[in-house]
Amino acid sequence: MASIRIKKKITSSTINIKELKKFIGKEVEIFIKEEKGQSKNQNSDKKSKNASAMLEKYKNTNLVDKENQAWSQAIKDKYANR
Repeated sequence: MASIRIKKKITSSTINIKELKKFIGKEVEIFIKEEKGQSKNQNSDKKSKNASAMLEKYKNTNLVDKENQAWSQAIKDKYANR
C-alpha cells in the first residue's frame, strides 16, 4: 500500500494536490490533521492583509440588498426604453 504525506496550508475548501494524480481511479483514505502550534493570531494577521479584510470596516449592511440588485437594475435602466 502506497502512502504520501503532504504539508499544505489550507486557504480554501478546494485543494489541488498534484501528488494525488497517481491515485486516480483507486480507493484511498484521506486524513486531514491540523498541526499543533498554529496560533490564531498568525491566521488573523495574514487575513488582515487580504483586500476584503481591509475593507471590512467600510461595509454598510443596510446597502447589501441594494448592492445585490445593482447590476440587474442598471441593465433595466439602460435598456428599458429600447
